[in-house]
Amino acid sequence: MTRLKSYQIDVADLLTDPSFDAGAKMQWQGLWVDGTYVVNDVVRDGAWTMVANATTTDRPAPQEIGEADIQPNTDTIWAKNNTHTGMVQMRHKYVTTEPGWLQSLRIRAAFWDKGVISKITLVNNTTSSVTVINNPILKNDDWTLLALDNVPLPSGTDFEIWYDYYNSDALALVTGGWTSNDATGIPAAQHFNIDDLTNPTVIEISHTDLDSDNRGTELDGVVVNSIIHINETGDTKRSVEVNVDVIDTAAPSSTKYTVSLIQNGSGDVRDDKTCTIAIDVPITQPSVFNYNTDYWLAGSPVFGQPDWATVSSELYFDGVLQADTNDAYGIELIFQEASVSADWEMLAVSNLQGTTAAADLSWTFVNLTGPVTHEASTSEDMLIVDATGGDVTINLHSVDLPRPQELNIKRTDNSANVVTVAGAGSPVETIDGA
Repeated sequence: MTRLKSYQIDVADLLTDPSFDAGAKMQWQGLWVDGTYVVNDVVRDGAWTMVANATTTDRPAPQEIGEADIQPNTDTIWAKNNTHTGMVQMRHKYVTTEPGWLQSLRIRAAFWDKGVISKITLVNNTTSSVTVINNPILKNDDWTLLALDNVPLPSGTDFEIWYDYYNSDALALVTGGWTSNDATGIPAAQHFNIDDLTNPTVIEISHTDLDSDNRGTELDGVVVNSIIHINETGDTKRSVEVNVDVIDTAAPSSTKYTVSLIQNGSGDVRDDKTCTIAIDVPITQPSVFNYNTDYWLAGSPVFGQPDWATVSSELYFDGVLQADTNDAYGIELIFQEASVSADWEMLAVSNLQGTTAAADLSWTFVNLTGPVTHEASTSEDMLIVDATGGDVTINLHSVDLPRPQELNIKRTDNSANVVTVAGAGSPVETIDGA
């Protein structure tokens, strides 16, 4: 089991920290009151923590205009499509024409049970940031709320929401032995090539295993979202687990997989070691999804484009773009239009429960490998700590941008080395090994 802890870095603590340059730091002015503010003044206005970028008398928090808009409208009658067996990806693409914020996101699964694999991806093209929600638990033939906690969107923001859906009712297992090779390209017989022993992106496996059996049919039959487990046969703690993103069967003697890391064992798989490979392959069923024909079509007598954005859509079957660009799918947003002063910039916004949401729809992860002393930054959301090689010290007091920030720290090793966290008004604390 890994250890995960969160630390709240408080604005007032940071602004009085002596490690800040007094000539450059922002000035905490507390709760906003009507008056004049100058550059770098920081205030709290309701749920919004804002910093002035000019001398101003404007109110900092965005002010709501009218009622929130639901798109697509949930009163829509949703048809079902079950013509494709495999991965379905639905995309809604938005460019905002008015400023405001997203209040919530809901997803509709036409069918959902434990065999369904799903993923929600939020892509902000304007800020070049991505947030991924893997395998949320969805309601069957109904809407499921995935709160966004008031994510602000200036006018002109280009963003997309992708909904991947894959239906399977069982798993087929491919398993065998091969020898590891820290390399790329077509592997020798009885070997597999892995491009990076810690964070692999490409794995290519010979069709001939260590028993001299031909495994080509099984390896070519692996599908997207299969899970590959690799461990050294003589040291099973040295392992890696990856998700299959792309399959390349062009080579006659091997199968190549583009992969993304799921997790590592307590040690990396090493070069030139006998390894056991097991691949969990979902058995696909028809992937059922909801749609509404020509919902986004400009001039539609019933629906059409919203007032606050231009919207289009895309549909992919196993990565192949289908023809339509105007159908709506089971992706629903609630958008609140607002007036926004150009004299203020947002540092953070909290929902009614007080949790903080980042403005750019993204989390930043930093890997720390001991021995190291790390000065935490508010551009970081989670630190992944491996102290196998030595002690790790994390200082919270010398952050570079004073704003409320919850920093999550996850320790992944089980060594006796020490991970210490201190600063920003928090007592010195240690995080035990897994």
